[in-house]
Amino acid sequence: ASLSIFLVIGFEAVVSLGVAAANPRRGIPRGTIISLLIQGLLAYSIQYFAFNAALPGSPALLASNAPLGDLAIQIGDTLLAGNGYTLMMVVAASVLLAGLAACLTSLNTGVRTTFAMTLDDEVPEFLTLLPESSVTPYNAVLILAAVSGGVGVLGTLGGIPALLGITLAANLGAFMLYSIICVLTILVSLREAGKRAGLSRLLALLGLEGRTA
Repeated sequence: ASLSIFLVIGFEAVVSLGVAAANPRRGIPRGTIISLLIQGLLAYSIQYFAFNAALPGSPALLASNAPLGDLAIQIGDTLLAGNGYTLMMVVAASVLLAGLAACLTSLNTGVRTTFAMTLDDEVPEFLTLLPESSVTPYNAVLILAAVSGGVGVLGTLGGIPALLGITLAANLGAFMLYSIICVLTILVSLREAGKRAGLSRLLALLGLEGRTA
């Protein structure tokens, strides 16, 4: 499940960056759908299903504490003239970069959401302060970075139980957020007619079904 989350993370950045789009009404829906199709077709078809297909045929991988790394070693030793460990390090580096990209994407989304909420007077005004030299809300960035770092430190110091609890809460929150977005999309599309509204309802229903399945 944790692997599947990483495979589709980041598509919501299309929405959070919509304010910079030349034509948001056209670009955001297309960007969201295309990014999900690319991530789903490539990642799920090649990595997720291939990885799960390899596990049942290898008892050693099932018993391993790092099955993805051990699988990379096996593939590298077989196909790359015994360079399995090198392949494993490359995979580990790519996972590290993916995790960093996911953190930056989530932080960017949080900052933009917080900034929008301050414009609606829903959070303290000092979060909207912008220096004359840039348009970056540094206060919001620093506060969100501190909160995120604090949660990470608590998870690390608390050991496996605390880390698993934080991870479960984060995943549950993400699923709930996406479910709420799907429900709101359905409610809004019911007020409109036409193919675009019908397509929006269909995609929202499929997303809601995926969240509750």
